[in-house]
Amino acid sequence: MDSSERRIFVITGPWRCGTTLMQTMMRWALPTAIGWGQELDALHTFARSTWKDKKNKGRHLITKRPNDARRFDKIREFYGNPFFIMMIRDPRDALTSVHDSYKKRGFAVNGGEWMNVARPCMEQLDAGAPDVIMVRYEDFVNDPCAEQKRIQGAANIEFDLPFDTFYKANLPITTNLLNAMHGLRPVSSDAVGRWKRPEFADRLMKQWAVYPELNVVLERFYGVRYEP
Repeated sequence: MDSSERRIFVITGPWRCGTTLMQTMMRWALPTAIGWGQELDALHTFARSTWKDKKNKGRHLITKRPNDARRFDKIREFYGNPFFIMMIRDPRDALTSVHDSYKKRGFAVNGGEWMNVARPCMEQLDAGAPDVIMVRYEDFVNDPCAEQKRIQGAANIEFDLPFDTFYKANLPITTNLLNAMHGLRPVSSDAVGRWKRPEFADRLMKQWAVYPELNVVLERFYGVRYEP
């Protein structure tokens, strides 16, 4: 793929896996690309019309939506040459994560919803799809620039700015997405391993009892199993 060729970057993956953070970093690192400070699925009418608009010729698009993991083939059919950035995270941390916009709900996502997105992502990896890359949240927050280099090589794209300076961005971002990241700030790995806190033991025990398939993700990407 010629790095000058226009394409859409579709960020997807289960909830609370860093998709919003990746979206923000991508928008910062590709300032001439068209992105939105909100969740927008790749097949939304607005995204498709923006892609077709002649005045946007040559400009990349960046979208972000967990449920786009269920539409890989349809997205390929419309855009022709999309590149998918799939985020994954230790499900124990994801399932004990909270979202400031949904405090009344408590935890942001349950195991069933989470696996419904993780499953098709893993199927793409199993199929050896050349237009996808999987990024582990833990690697991403520990060294965002290293993951940026991986994306650059896999997508054959040249970035203008480094990922780790994204918090300096003056980008329009909805309050909902700012809440998802707990504010625009330097990247931190403080949330990694948060699931080990005693107050989350009951939550994880109940989630694993209902959704034991979560161990498939743990074994595949982290080499461990969780036995409550």
